[in-house]
Amino acid sequence: TMSPITLRSECVCEALRNFWTTRRKNPTRNVKLRLITTAGLTIEAGEPFGASKSGLEMWNNEASRASPQHSQLLKDFLLSDNSVASRLAEPFDDGIPSLIEHLRQLPPELFHAEFIRSIQWLPQQPDIDVIKETVRIRLQAYGEDKHLLAHDCERALTPLFEHIAHVAIRQRRTLTRADFRVLFDDSTRMSVPLSQYNQLQAVLATGLQPTPSATSEVNY
Repeated sequence: TMSPITLRSECVCEALRNFWTTRRKNPTRNVKLRLITTAGLTIEAGEPFGASKSGLEMWNNEASRASPQHSQLLKDFLLSDNSVASRLAEPFDDGIPSLIEHLRQLPPELFHAEFIRSIQWLPQQPDIDVIKETVRIRLQAYGEDKHLLAHDCERALTPLFEHIAHVAIRQRRTLTRADFRVLFDDSTRMSVPLSQYNQLQAVLATGLQPTPSATSEVNY
């Protein structure tokens, strides 16, 4: 079981940095982030958001509001907490300004619109085996409409997870429906050499030719 996470957790700060760089590199896209973890949420040391409220829980609640209520408090914490601010101040290699620089310039309304409402923290989620089983069932349902057997659909399961990891971690972009369709099609297709295909076509053509009707003689 993973330790509970807070707004100070390294994975949370890294998620914020990844979200910021992805938005900068995709200015025409509506970028969303969901951090999915089996860990729970806990209250930050020092209780900066109160004795019974964690920062991540406050963030999720704030994201459901149309207008900001606690956005300034959350932004102030990111800017003032030493451990968080030092991580968010780390520079990027590709000329993107640090996240801390950007946050300093944001009024609470824009922070709420650009960050709070675009990021969701999802704790205590099922582990990878449960997720794979869910995806396996979805793949079978998707393939059923294409008249594929369940076993054939499952051939796309491992390549799909590998592709998601490559896209999310190395390329830091989202998986599109077009990506999924191409990957599923590649995983469930069987390639046949052209020579064998031509032979198969010839056999089928021969088998489909009408059989000459038999004639019989009748003597009177």
